[in-house]
Amino acid sequence: MVSNCNNRSLNGANVVATTASTAIIATDPSIYDHLKEKWAALPINETQWIQRALGVTEILAADAMRRDRENKSPRAEVALLKHAGLTKTLGPKKYGGGE
Repeated sequence: MVSNCNNRSLNGANVVATTASTAIIATDPSIYDHLKEKWAALPINETQWIQRALGVTEILAADAMRRDRENKSPRAEVALLKHAGLTKTLGPKKYGGGE
């Protein structure tokens, strides 16, 4: 989760993680890459879909006010929704959706 990252500022941008040579800015979709494996399998029933959505809600709520204030493109948040499979919820199962 993002809460495990070291948050700090870099020229006014929120930095959530750093490597030896680069800083990952909060709008970078890769900040949620660690959740791909956690959510690799799609939920199989309504209860699991709701639990998945609540998990995403907790992550997004952590810095919602800051994101709203900064008014930046939600690239990272869209990536998070994709990793969680929530963009598939309305599609039919035969096409990979949650139906």
